[in-house]
Amino acid sequence: MKPILIILLISSQIFSQVIRKQVSLESPNARCYIWNTGVFDQDMRTINTPGFEWPKNSGKFANFTCGLTIACLVNGSIRTGSASYSGEYAPGYIIDSSGHPLPKTDSTFRHYKVVKGDNAYTNYDYMNWGRVVPYGAPYIDVNNNGIYEPLIDTPGVKNALQTVFICITDGFPGNHSTSEGFPGGTLPLNAEVHLTAWTYEYSQLQDVQFLKWEVFNKNDSDWTKCYFSYYTDVDLGNTTDDYFGCDSTLRLGYGYNGVNSDGVYGLNPPAFGLLTLKSPVNNEHNPLNFNYTVYFKYPAPCDYDGGGSQGTYNIVRGYKKDGTNHLDPTYFPPKPTKICFPGNPETGEGWTCYNGRIHNCGGLDTGSVQPIISGRSFYMSFGNENYNFNKGDTNSIILAQLIARGSNNRNSVTKLKQLSSYTKDFYSNNYIIDVKQIGTNIPVNYTLHQNFPNPFNPSTKINFDLPKSQRVTLNLYDINGRLIKTLFTSHLSAGEYSYELNEPLLSSGVYFYSLITNESALTKKMMLLK
Repeated sequence: MKPILIILLISSQIFSQVIRKQVSLESPNARCYIWNTGVFDQDMRTINTPGFEWPKNSGKFANFTCGLTIACLVNGSIRTGSASYSGEYAPGYIIDSSGHPLPKTDSTFRHYKVVKGDNAYTNYDYMNWGRVVPYGAPYIDVNNNGIYEPLIDTPGVKNALQTVFICITDGFPGNHSTSEGFPGGTLPLNAEVHLTAWTYEYSQLQDVQFLKWEVFNKNDSDWTKCYFSYYTDVDLGNTTDDYFGCDSTLRLGYGYNGVNSDGVYGLNPPAFGLLTLKSPVNNEHNPLNFNYTVYFKYPAPCDYDGGGSQGTYNIVRGYKKDGTNHLDPTYFPPKPTKICFPGNPETGEGWTCYNGRIHNCGGLDTGSVQPIISGRSFYMSFGNENYNFNKGDTNSIILAQLIARGSNNRNSVTKLKQLSSYTKDFYSNNYIIDVKQIGTNIPVNYTLHQNFPNPFNPSTKINFDLPKSQRVTLNLYDINGRLIKTLFTSHLSAGEYSYELNEPLLSSGVYFYSLITNESALTKKMMLLK
């Protein structure tokens, strides 16, 4: 059984005024739930129920629960704002009261959700979006004046299918509990968190959901030696055969089936992952160190979560709960590491769950390799001992949760990494996608078609065919062969695609466009005629 905690938050400066609630976030193929306590993916409509449903409406689930935990020192003592099974956050914000942080809440602080096609007359949240714009709710500034204007500006993330927003804080001491799941129960950090979640209906992103946390230190003291960690209890269909892994280059943590048959998903089960698109940064604006650890129900007592606040702090720092190192058994002698299972399940390179693990505790850096029966959860963390989150400072994290299915359980991990690469490119291009898949056939050859119309003014379409999945770049050159701009660069699956070029600032003349892949470079000429 997963930890169960029913939270009733009573009105006062210590407690907030709401009962735990959730709203759904839906992409075309997946559904999750976001709680007002900082937890997502778990479904509270029934007790002890997973909440990342894929495919949507199938009754099949790939993840039980997830959340962002912050762990730091405040005046030398560990404090956490945990979110795993229940969450230590509540709707509200922090004010400065005579130099001291004071949590507050009222009816403004709740979930807000808008869906593409909504308007002020069909959606109450759409009409009232302006109430939470001062707390970070995103919107499209239609007239670019920097001021949110109802009935003019558009609530939500640009081009999103759905957007959910909530402002929460861990500042209410009564919400901090040692029974939270991922051990909490410390004094509050007095964090204010602006959480935005959204999805798109683009064909390449129908199995992807996005979340962003803006974290504010509203305490009267600095947070020192700070770490941010996603706690993730992967239950991929049947819960008894889950394996785990990571790709430290992509900053991707994932769960997959240990065998090629699952009691829920059947043959060729999918792989589920959390992809970090933006890491929190240090005071020099460099990404914080990456740790990836996996914990198990048994048999080593230091190998599973628990251990109070010190155990939690050790876990997010990349150790076992008693401070013992994780050991990579593919080295001799075993190598201490803070990144577990970084190998490739499909090729067998490096350390994967198939290699087993070492049950060392008590500070030992030796032990025998034991097979893995089943995992419990993973923790993907960012931070270091030198990072101080000063009072008044802000940091942000952007995450994509995604799922992919391949030709077998191990190939599903490869497909998940390919989807992750595409999603990272999408993020790097400021969430803009101009490439659309226009056919389901797998082409035999690489083909770059002539743009149409040609001549054009100022827009035209460029179609191309890819016989295999790979990274693709489309460049635009002038008549002398000088690069004008890279129109896009992204990882695309095999298929037929169309790109819409719209360049109203270009002058009339002859231009060249080139499709560049690992195996070919194709170029054609076009004419802009104004």
